[in-house]
Formats: sequence, C-alpha cells, structure tokens
Amino acid sequence: MSLSIKKYLVKEVTKEVQEVGVNLLSALSVKTPVDEGTAVYSWITSIGKTDDSLRKSDSKEAARSQMVAVESPKLLTAIAGVDVYVQNNQPYIERLNNGWSEKAPSNFVESAIAVAVNGN
Repeated sequence: MSLSIKKYLVKEVTKEVQEVGVNLLSALSVKTPVDEGTAVYSWITSIGKTDDSLRKSDSKEAARSQMVAVESPKLLTAIAGVDVYVQNNQPYIERLNNGWSEKAPSNFVESAIAVAVNGN
C-alpha cells in the first residue's frame, strides 16, 4: 500500500490559498475607504498573471459587495503552486493606503492581509 502525501498536500494547500484569498477580498472590501466606490471596486484578482485593467463602480453603495461577488469566484479556481494576484490599479491606491483619506487609517491593506492570514 502506498500513500500519496503529495496529492493530500496539494489539496490542502489549494484549499488554504482559496480561503486566504477570499478572506483577503472580504477584509479589503471592509477596510478600503469609499468615496465614490471606485477604489474598493478596483480590487482585481487573477491567477497566473497580473491584470492591468482599471474599473469604475457604477454604485457607491454596492461597490463593496459587487467587488467581492465578481472576484471571489476567480479565487476559487486557484491551485497550489500557481501565483495568485490581488491588486488595485487605481493610481491613487498607494496614497489611500498611506493615510490620504480620513475614512480609513493608513496601512489598511496590510491590516486586511493580517486579517486574511491570521484571522485577526
């Protein structure tokens, strides 16, 4: 009898990658400051390569839920060993993360990552 630890590990790592990715999107949706909704709606996920597209939200009120609804299914296709990207291509996202908005503290991205990884 032979046990395939590789198959087991790939399955478990894949589940963890997907879970952390979905948790990250949820945390980013809560922590990204919303004025018009563009910044929060502009979180984009991709598997295997980056995505340089820009998006604009049609609804300030729905931007958070729309982003999660659009991007979460993509993360559920992630598999162990393939790069997963969560990015925001808005030119001002770094300024927002540095505390430009009074609606969110600085380093909200790092805070969202900590929540996704550690559950804090």
